[in-house]
Amino acid sequence: SLLASSPSYSTQATSIFPKLMTRLVECCSPRNIQDDITPIVSHLNTMVESLCSNLPNTERLLADSFVCLKALVCDDMYRSMLPSVVEPVQTFLQGVRASNRSPALDAMLEECISKMLAMREHDPRLYHLANKLISSMTKNHVDLVFKHVSFKYDNRKGILSNAWLLPLIRDNVSSAKIEVFGTVMYPLQQALSSVAQTSEAQGALVQAKNARILCSQVWSSLPGFLHDASDLFALLDRVCRLVDELFQHEQGDFEMARVGCKAVKNIASAYDQLSPKEDKVKQQDSYLRNCKTLLVALLKIMEHVQADHRPEMGETIRILAESTKNQAFVSQWLRMAIKRLLQTSSEGEKEVGANRQVAADVAVALASSQVLEPSSTELGLLRRALEPYLTDPSDAAMQKITYRAFSTMLDQGTMEASTDLIMALNSHRDSLTLTAKASRLLCLQVCVRKIAKKDIEKLWAECQVELCISSRDVSLKTREASFAAILEFAQ
Repeated sequence: SLLASSPSYSTQATSIFPKLMTRLVECCSPRNIQDDITPIVSHLNTMVESLCSNLPNTERLLADSFVCLKALVCDDMYRSMLPSVVEPVQTFLQGVRASNRSPALDAMLEECISKMLAMREHDPRLYHLANKLISSMTKNHVDLVFKHVSFKYDNRKGILSNAWLLPLIRDNVSSAKIEVFGTVMYPLQQALSSVAQTSEAQGALVQAKNARILCSQVWSSLPGFLHDASDLFALLDRVCRLVDELFQHEQGDFEMARVGCKAVKNIASAYDQLSPKEDKVKQQDSYLRNCKTLLVALLKIMEHVQADHRPEMGETIRILAESTKNQAFVSQWLRMAIKRLLQTSSEGEKEVGANRQVAADVAVALASSQVLEPSSTELGLLRRALEPYLTDPSDAAMQKITYRAFSTMLDQGTMEASTDLIMALNSHRDSLTLTAKASRLLCLQVCVRKIAKKDIEKLWAECQVELCISSRDVSLKTREASFAAILEFAQ
């Protein structure tokens, strides 16, 4: 607080902070400690948090401040105290971004990595503590970790050296460069994939399975590399090809599909955060072109995953479409989805029925992005394409999707709770399937929220029998939806 109120803020911080931190670290020494170390460590951690968040992250200030913190890890004198004083070091490693590093700080960080690796290998008592520190290091400084740790697959033993590092990278990496993934992780994935195929051809199924597991762990780290990556848009074409390849890896494996969805969401989030507006305009053509690649990959994978998993894929499509803010792009893809929906509506085979549901899910996801105007032709087309399923009890899945879609569109204001819609919902009650009950009740609940006050009593008179019977339904979801709708009426 004192430093922040000072006119010579930056100069004061650069001069005073390293000295104060050095004194606090000296107080943690086994030679000097007189009392409980916890308050001292707490003060030190608070200073490190301020250093990483509030004070100007000048390269000199960070390097000078880490000189004393490095001693906690690298100086054998503090070895016995390390479990108690590790928190400030972790805070520093997680808080300092790669863009604020200097050659001097890099050299100290690399010295710490060497010490942590030696500690992990030779001191069983500090094994878990070393893993914790390496995890903190991989968040923003994985490129430095790779200078000291390499991966090599032993074909004879079927073992990958340093495989323990893959889960740590997957769970912690952030703010890294895509180039690092391309130079270290992607070649490793290619090598492991080749090993899996060769082992499978030779009948070594266990070795093939282990290689595929390791390959999946490598792919699982990709979303972390895409989170706040400094070179994401410089390498956007390459990144989208990687995500496309990830979706093709083990098609039908939902866990890999989920990893791909996280990667797409991180790309969309990064584009949303681009500033100023000139940067967005500059990247728009490239981004839209690559969004097309990602959408095609998502559509392909949606055809292979189970129906229960499609909502997560649909949410990814919604986020991607919303990030474009481009009406022409969303309109074009929504028209294609509606066309596909209409083409499959006249068929009755099971496979065609699944494709129909995928087309409906995609159309609803695009419509939910709120990029198009409520009065747009495409949203009207979607409503007319879905409405016939309300009267068709032979396709329960599509009826459920339709009620869910109407709920979302009503809630977002892209569909009006008109008298015609209310009358249609009431007239279709007798065609309701068992599995669509909860979705219909949710739609009624949203209608109550959106219709005029004068029409609520009339709607209640028409729906109260349905709501009361549904409140005693065997399905928990239906009962909960009924109670929520009744509460909405009362409110």
